[in-house]
Amino acid sequence: MLQSKIQALKKYISSFLNEKISCSSLSSALGKQIPVVLKDKYECTATALLGVDVVLCFPKETDSLTPAKLQNHMQLFASKLGMPCIVVMDDIPSYNIQRIIVQRINFIITDKQMFAPSLLLDLRKMPKPNKDIKEDIPPLAQCLILYNIEIEILCHTINEIMDIFNASYSTTNRAVRWLQSKNLTISSKGKEKKLQFAKQGRDLWEASIIYLTTPIEKVVYTNTIPSKALSTVISVGSEVEPVEVNCYAVCKDDLKDITISETGRFKIEVWKYNPVPLAGLKKHVDKLSRYLSIRDKEDMNDDIEDLLINLEQ
Repeated sequence: MLQSKIQALKKYISSFLNEKISCSSLSSALGKQIPVVLKDKYECTATALLGVDVVLCFPKETDSLTPAKLQNHMQLFASKLGMPCIVVMDDIPSYNIQRIIVQRINFIITDKQMFAPSLLLDLRKMPKPNKDIKEDIPPLAQCLILYNIEIEILCHTINEIMDIFNASYSTTNRAVRWLQSKNLTISSKGKEKKLQFAKQGRDLWEASIIYLTTPIEKVVYTNTIPSKALSTVISVGSEVEPVEVNCYAVCKDDLKDITISETGRFKIEVWKYNPVPLAGLKKHVDKLSRYLSIRDKEDMNDDIEDLLINLEQ
């Protein structure tokens, strides 16, 4: 158990301080200086950190280890061994960390924080950049791609995008950063950064298709068509799509205006993003979103496969 903790500690120190440490057992002379009461509560090892000899103290159990007890133990260790002593723990309740810092106790929480005033160190785990960016494409990011292909080429600031899609700053910023992380956009010049895609038209479609997914979040039924609902039936040339006629798409914000009924005669697709900006002046959903919503249907027939070929063109 101790060896695994030491290995984790070495890795943590190497990543934060770019320093490799080696740990060894305390000399018999030092071992004799430790009071029996502390030997029963800690496992100790010696090392050098930033050129300073220190003793690392690993508590055998931490449940009853209060900040006051910890302060007494570390002071006793330091006075008996004559060198800085650092308590090493896997975790500690956040409400106790500030109390330990105030009491100037040297401590390391592996992979999280190092506070060693004896060595003039206060290192904390820094948040990873773009930690909130997930692998799955954000709904607004998909909407931006399709809008750029079907409606107009985007060269807009975040504030302008927020206005067009009625989205919050955090949602818009996350979508833009996701697109950047996939190298689908280019960096703009000037004081105000603008969203610009690196490719256009079919090239953008082919570069992003591996990320795009169905816009449908869930399906409900109602006897009332929402005022902002768009028909999912679209025309391809002179033919009408061979899918449900009484089917409509809305964003979840528009769902609150209707009464859901399991026996409702209208099928309502609740989309992850608002279908209205992509529709333009049309009364039906855009063809690329519709393609994404039916391409994975298990009951795909020849008519729908032909339709998909036409939609993708």
